Amino acid sequence: MNPLLSLRLRSVLFVPAADQAKCQKLMTLEPDGVIFDLEDSVFNDHRSEALNALAGHIIALATIRKPSQRPNFVRLNAKNGVREAQRLKHLVDMGHVSALIIPKITQRGDIDAYSELKIPLILMIETPEAVFALESLLSKIDHPSVWGLILGPNDLRFRLGASSMPNRIELHYSASKLVTAAKARGLIALDGVYNHFDDDEGFVSDAKLGRGLGFDGKTLIHPRQINLANQVYMPTLDEIDWARSVMIAFEHAPEQAVVTVNGEMIELMHLTKASEILSKA
Repeated sequence: MNPLLSLRLRSVLFVPAADQAKCQKLMTLEPDGVIFDLEDSVFNDHRSEALNALAGHIIALATIRKPSQRPNFVRLNAKNGVREAQRLKHLVDMGHVSALIIPKITQRGDIDAYSELKIPLILMIETPEAVFALESLLSKIDHPSVWGLILGPNDLRFRLGASSMPNRIELHYSASKLVTAAKARGLIALDGVYNHFDDDEGFVSDAKLGRGLGFDGKTLIHPRQINLANQVYMPTLDEIDWARSVMIAFEHAPEQAVVTVNGEMIELMHLTKASEILSKA
């Protein structure tokens, strides 16, 4: 079973691996997960320096929080990803890094290049090619190390030639296809970032849209978004009340496959959903 599925990953914070101050600040923050970024947020002339310092930051963070409960990830650089993965493999083997993230996938070969390393992978879905071929990409993966998918909205908009529209209409197809593929394969599905880090209202609206589409959590670009994401992905009081009512109804009718709760026909699949909601409350 995919170990990420048993974790809360409501809030997963991107941190530039080359930014010493931001990496150190992680010691005081509590996102559900951290992505140390070696790609878009790191200039080429700082990449080697960032990679050299990364192990120290990750090991220091592991001293105050268990990576098995609040995982660390590393997003690789698209051009040098395999070499970076080779240098980081010992951190994965030690359990300090849960998975490596491959950006800008366009074809099966982008995934196959990592197969010999036998390390857990998460795929960034941020190109039209990846969205178009998502089912075939995943159906042909023959090593069990792909654990999740992340939507990359900024790159995807750019490559589609799309504009940012209300409620992310321009990305609904891509987002829904990603979630569907992830759920079909037992993978975690993480929503993309919201760029306006000082717009709390806009962030909450964006996060609620992602949750409604079925994402398991959201990737973040700023610490102020952590609590907002956690709140959005926590069950609401109405959802908790509904879940408890469903559990009680089936407890009172253990031999029935269908019960009624507040005028709603409830089946066994709703019992599973109720259990999931209460486990996250």
